[in-house]
Amino acid sequence: MVQVFESWAHQLAPTDFDVLVRVGSLGASLTRALPPEGVAASTAGNGSMALVTKVVTNGLAFSNGVRVGDYVCALNGRPVSDYDEFVAMFARCPRPVRLTVRLSLIHI
Repeated sequence: MVQVFESWAHQLAPTDFDVLVRVGSLGASLTRALPPEGVAASTAGNGSMALVTKVVTNGLAFSNGVRVGDYVCALNGRPVSDYDEFVAMFARCPRPVRLTVRLSLIHI
């Protein structure tokens, strides 16, 4: 279920959307990667971002439009610009979790 929360709508870039993970898995694999072209690397951590590298067909991520090459840019409304920070935050977050995903330029 894609949910764009009205209170944040003005903060999301046109290529960003939210995915609500209620229980279970996102149905996608993420890995550490350098930011896409045109996105400044984080000064915190190692400067990497959470890149979607695999999406399970008919899984939660797939049904909400997440595709290989997209990046996770926020978790529960908090910007996440470092992969290690994302992993730590995701592990601690109670469900439901709201991921903000930035579409890869190859999908636009």
